[in-house]
Amino acid sequence: MGPGREPEVCENDELVSEFEIACRAGDYEFADEYKKEIIRRLEANKQPETIDPNALLERNGIDPTGWTWHTPTPTPEIKQPITARPIDDWHEDVGDVLWWEFPVSEPPYCGTPIDVDWPGYHTHWTPIVIPEAPKEGDTLD
Repeated sequence: MGPGREPEVCENDELVSEFEIACRAGDYEFADEYKKEIIRRLEANKQPETIDPNALLERNGIDPTGWTWHTPTPTPEIKQPITARPIDDWHEDVGDVLWWEFPVSEPPYCGTPIDVDWPGYHTHWTPIVIPEAPKEGDTLD
């Protein structure tokens, strides 16, 4: 008993199918060949552990020259949101915010309306307040 085709020339779906057929038939010599090829392909397609922002831009057709990566400095208007803004004022550039339903009856949802788990019933948002770092020696007394 032998394989339908050599593992190296099989498409991915065919490779998995041939592996399953060899295993079911008890043809473990050929099953091992398919298994090794499946593992080789999976390892070749592994994503890097960390994401390089410049590489991410380049993969999306954007020239990374001139881009800087930094955390924005908090501003007074971000630190002291007073009035919740309507959903129509939010856009993708704003990013994650706190979403509210009025009257307030539950904690806010943190995220964006384009998130997969967006609940869909929140009507207003406020920015996420970025706290100042505590000064050395400050205590909560």
